[in-house]
Amino acid sequence: MDENRQDFRYVLQDFSNVYIGARLTYGELTEQDDTPQRLSTAIYRYLMQDGLSDIRICDHLLTLSEGTMPFMIYAQLKAEMKVVQPVIKIHKNGRQVTEYKVQTYPVTYLVQDEALRGQIAAEQITEITFKKLHLMSLKV
Repeated sequence: MDENRQDFRYVLQDFSNVYIGARLTYGELTEQDDTPQRLSTAIYRYLMQDGLSDIRICDHLLTLSEGTMPFMIYAQLKAEMKVVQPVIKIHKNGRQVTEYKVQTYPVTYLVQDEALRGQIAAEQITEITFKKLHLMSLKV
């Protein structure tokens, strides 16, 4: 993988939401200018201690388990992830075309549903979103 690629490596904010590209590592996330300070503090305090600074967010989401501190942070944020899945459509003339379907799932749902976790690859997770209101209630 080319480390210079910036696909899905961003932090954006609008009036009420925060959007995080899922290919960022937690260390890169804390270094971004647009990362909310409260989120950076939570990452430093709870995730860096577990040695997660060099782990991509999309890879980490697939290994989350209930009751862990990262799971509780995502649950408090009510974070959702955007997943892009290929769907093969067959036209009337028999030609196959691959279309991409975008689904949004709560991160907590991914952790609790083993069947869904088995269907999703890390590269299919493109974005994590949450409300700024939920970020303000995050205990740090």
